[in-house]
Amino acid sequence: MIFLIYILVLRVIVMNDPLSLWEAKKMTIDNFNVLLAWLKQCVDDGLIDLGDEYYNEILNLLDQADLAKTPAELTEVITLGKILETDIDAWLVYHGRTSIALSWPTHIYTERD
Repeated sequence: MIFLIYILVLRVIVMNDPLSLWEAKKMTIDNFNVLLAWLKQCVDDGLIDLGDEYYNEILNLLDQADLAKTPAELTEVITLGKILETDIDAWLVYHGRTSIALSWPTHIYTERD
């Protein structure tokens, strides 16, 4: 967990720098792994994830992020990830817990840029 926090702090320092598609995909996949850890904590603490809906959605977005071939495709996945992050964070806040906001890629370039 300390390692994940270190990664998040490090990202805040460089989050405004443009990232290559590969770097942005890696950062996005790391964020989805953090969301999975948060979700597991929430479920352990009583969140009901009917039919593993959130869990399956995160796994689906992990696959989509890995398969993204353009910045536009990855940006679409990132947008959905931000929504899931908000849902999970809202549950944590409702139960008196806090989380660290994830840094998502904002500037993605391709090799041609």
